[in-house]
Amino acid sequence: MEIENKAQQVQQVLQTPIRSSEQIDKLADALAQAQSQLHNAATDNQGHHAKFASIQSVTDTIRPVLSRQGIAYTQHLTQRREAEKWSFCCTTRLMHKSGQWIESTMSKPIDFTKGNQQNDFEYGKSATYMRRYSLFAICGIGAGDDPETLEDEKPQPVTEIKPRKRPAKKAAKAEPPAPTLQELTNGYVERINASMQSADESGWLKIQEEIKSSTVEGLEASMVNFLQEASLWWAEHKKPQGDNPFG
Repeated sequence: MEIENKAQQVQQVLQTPIRSSEQIDKLADALAQAQSQLHNAATDNQGHHAKFASIQSVTDTIRPVLSRQGIAYTQHLTQRREAEKWSFCCTTRLMHKSGQWIESTMSKPIDFTKGNQQNDFEYGKSATYMRRYSLFAICGIGAGDDPETLEDEKPQPVTEIKPRKRPAKKAAKAEPPAPTLQELTNGYVERINASMQSADESGWLKIQEEIKSSTVEGLEASMVNFLQEASLWWAEHKKPQGDNPFG
């Protein structure tokens, strides 16, 4: 019963949009001083539709300015369940050296219908996305060229890759439609997962080379998060090189 009550209390807290200490006057004064020195984070990554500020660019921008005013921040990643559906949450808290604080929580639905490895990629992308936007909002800075309107936030149509023109031939058969960028991305993700499941390092290296040398516009950008996650996995699971001590 006690555990259930605590769970309900946590749930009620998370459902409150913005939370703070009883007094925030000192934090508010320090944050005002910090915002007079803050500027928009540099857009250092290329997305599908525009350049955007990476999480490293955001933290490099805000951390030194906040620190000079005695402000620190934390970002906690949690999960919560509502009506049989799970959400992935990021709670961002600004803390002043006086002990005063303010925090807010951003959440994103979790799709458990995908495979375990695919879920790992989704968690990583969602965590980075929520951390960036939560820091933008709580610190009051902009996101550069990130989407600013609801229309920009809507999914954009996938651009189909046009087949190369070939010399006309007599009675030539119609060519099958070229795969879309999304279809190519999904195909490479499946191959990456297969290479990790079978520990096929040569297959993983071949996939990297194909993506790097591809002439398909936007393919490398669409795969950047998957490649980073896979590289971390291989760094942890790669077999050590060297002589066999057992002969």
